[in-house]
Amino acid sequence: MSQPAERTSVGGLLEREFKQEKVLEAREREALRARRAAEEDGKAGKGDDGAPSGGKRDRAMEKILKKVDRDFLTLVKEAEDRDGRPP
Repeated sequence: MSQPAERTSVGGLLEREFKQEKVLEAREREALRARRAAEEDGKAGKGDDGAPSGGKRDRAMEKILKKVDRDFLTLVKEAEDRDGRPP
C-alpha cells in the first residue's frame, strides 16, 4: 500500500521535531547564560542607599545624578539670594 510514503512522512516529521528540540535547547542555554550574567552584574555591590548596583554603568549614572542634584540646589540657592528671599 502506501508504507514507503508513510515512512518518508514519519521520517520527515521526526527530523523536524528533532531540529525543533535542538533549537529549543539552544534557546534555553542562551537564556540561562543571560540570567547568570545578570546575576553576576547584580552581585557587583550595593550603592549608598543599599540598592544593588549593576556595575560601572550604574555607578556612573549615580555620579551624574548626584552632580545634577548638586548643581540644581546651587542654582536654586543663587536664585533665592538674587531675589532676596530667605533660604
